[in-house]
This record gives sequence, C-alpha cells and structure tokens, in this order.
Amino acid sequence: MAAATVAADLGADVLTVWDAAAQQYDTFYPALPAALNSLQTLASGTVVLLQLPAAGTWTMDVLPVSPVMTVQAGWNLLPWAPATALPAADAVAPLGSRLHGLYRLTAAGTFDSYLPALPAQFVTL
Repeated sequence: MAAATVAADLGADVLTVWDAAAQQYDTFYPALPAALNSLQTLASGTVVLLQLPAAGTWTMDVLPVSPVMTVQAGWNLLPWAPATALPAADAVAPLGSRLHGLYRLTAAGTFDSYLPALPAQFVTL
C-alpha cells in the first residue's frame, strides 16, 4: 500500500519503518514532495512507527501472519502479537545469546527494556 494512502487514512504527520537489512529508518512526511521521502510503500506485516497530531482510533483488517520472523544482525523492529501474554524472558528465550536487548516504546515516549545481562531489578519490560 502507498505510504501516502496510509498517512492520509491515519492523519499522520510522519510514518517511519525500520529497514533491518540496511540498519536505517525509512520515513514518509506527507508535507514533503514525494522525491524527498525514503518510504514510498508499506508491505503487509510492516511495523510502522507513527507520529499523530491527536489521539483517535484506526481499524484495519489483519491478515494471518507466520510465526517465523527473519531477523538481521543488528537492530530489528518486529511486530509483537503473541496469542497469549508472556514474560519478556520467556518470549525471547529462542533467541538465546543472540539477543542483546528488547525495547518497547511507551505511549509516554519512553522505552521499557529487557536486557538479559542485567539483574531482574533493572528490567522494566
């Protein structure tokens, strides 16, 4: 789907996606000319970071997704949609020592984190 369409549907000021292979963000700003935006289309299953001018709701059709995610060396931004809630340590256990950290952006704009090398009292996720 075109990034411009998604931005218009949501009334978003900015759409951002993480390109794990390139280790960089791609962005779409509706106010800029198309040639200045590095994000043009959104593939199904893409995780999108939005900046919205106001709170609201958005309804979208959700397609079934594979439970297998391809990860790259470096930072990866993945959807989190388990069938049941899990403690962070259990959810990331299959990654083993490859995981350096897990972060969640909160509505307040701060991050909760799970860093396997730190003692439990420093885990906020």
